[in-house]
Amino acid sequence: MSLAPVVSAAARIAAQPAAKRTLVFRSTAANGKLWEDGATWCHSFAEINGPDGLRADGVLEGLSAAIRDDGSITLNPTLKVNGKAQVHWHFMGKRQYFLVGNACPPGGGVGGSIGVTFEKQQPLNIRLTFAKAANSMVDYDVWIVDPARVDVTLSFGFQHIGNLGVPTRFDIPKAPLAHGSFPLLIQDSGVFQLPGDARERRYDLVLTPVEFSTTKAGIAAAWKTVVQFK
Repeated sequence: MSLAPVVSAAARIAAQPAAKRTLVFRSTAANGKLWEDGATWCHSFAEINGPDGLRADGVLEGLSAAIRDDGSITLNPTLKVNGKAQVHWHFMGKRQYFLVGNACPPGGGVGGSIGVTFEKQQPLNIRLTFAKAANSMVDYDVWIVDPARVDVTLSFGFQHIGNLGVPTRFDIPKAPLAHGSFPLLIQDSGVFQLPGDARERRYDLVLTPVEFSTTKAGIAAAWKTVVQFK
């Protein structure tokens, strides 16, 4: 079986609307600070304002395919990420230094909420692999080989301390993006009649795969044929 149609299918996927080529990233918990200062700003901090405060969509662009020597297929799109975050910030004030020591200003400081947007373009290495499975099936999996994450920088414009760049990341799914199977087992049945004989006889034809391999030339299989007459 030639793998050329699969390569052609990648071009058709690339022509699909952006909504069908999009990975969705959403934060699910606010479990730490995006940024926290120690001495200078008296432990001022910034954090997302809720469990879903960080959102991004990644559109796969420029999708193309190439067949490898082992019969797997490499897809090399670019992930174009557009995201936004709603961040809660709190400034305790700048530490004051005196001749006899230093101290933070009295009071609880000031706070507020700010929205930021960000963009990132990240090349991806996606692999499509084939493997013989049980019950005479062939499994295929589509998974992202690398990178393991997408690093982005959130840029905040705070009037108190100027522009602040806060690095964060989106983990790439480790599970297959797609999984499925197709059968190698071929079964059929029918009726035949010998010349001059009024009787009809039924038969079952079963082709059971006994060999399987994938190469750059495609998927190759060999079958054992059994015909059962009834």
